[in-house]
Amino acid sequence: MEKSYLTRCFKGQELYGDSFTTDQIINWYEEEKEAYADLYSHEGKETAYPYHGINTYHCYRHLTADRLPDVLSIGGSYGEELLPILHKIDRITILEPSSQLQAESLQGIPLRYVSPEATGNMLFPDNSFDVVTCFGVLHHIPNVSKVMAEIHRVLKPGGHFLLREPIVSMGDWTKPRPGLTKNERGIPEHLLDGIITQLDFKVTNYALCFSKPFDLIVGKLLDINVYNSPRYVKIDAILGRIIHPNYVYHPKNVLQKFRASCCACVLQKKA
Repeated sequence: MEKSYLTRCFKGQELYGDSFTTDQIINWYEEEKEAYADLYSHEGKETAYPYHGINTYHCYRHLTADRLPDVLSIGGSYGEELLPILHKIDRITILEPSSQLQAESLQGIPLRYVSPEATGNMLFPDNSFDVVTCFGVLHHIPNVSKVMAEIHRVLKPGGHFLLREPIVSMGDWTKPRPGLTKNERGIPEHLLDGIITQLDFKVTNYALCFSKPFDLIVGKLLDINVYNSPRYVKIDAILGRIIHPNYVYHPKNVLQKFRASCCACVLQKKA
């Protein structure tokens, strides 16, 4: 990998992996396919799903339709992320690479699993889904702009894309990082915003969240999962806006680590 390319990526000028060749993308896919499952196969199955509070506050509460017949969950494993809106859903499809993170049903609703194409192509017809969820998945994927374009394509006109992603580097991805997979890296905020604009999504809600290091401190002091706390996720949203001027993609000192590390969006495909 050229040093100049990596430098631009760490500065947030380019999204690492988004311009990779097909061979590079396939190699990345194979390395990530079971990597998250190998680290956290229990999450959402043997323990409580940890992000219901933040998903509901920033995303689900903005869905006003009484019914959501067809929902696609990208990287949704056992489907638990859909529990807050399960009463509205008729059919669930989960685009999931891992064979370890699958279940037959979710509280009586059958789960249909589809293995993703390494290239990012989705084997669904145009205008297939009322809602697409993608919570903390795109940063595991190299060609983010391609996958987001496919999400836009498979959404029904007027349908919603619910997105939550890190907008910081998550450290130096050229070296091993405890608790993280080999390739995952955050998406620079302005580059993510550019993809959203290029695809002509209507932005229904855009929030900054995962305000560091406050979430870690509060969680440890109160011994709670802060992102399942309705009270804390509201505080976190306020903190994210306040400290956002300190945002930098790849921090070089401790002070620069005080920033919202994720964004959460509700994006609508225009009718």
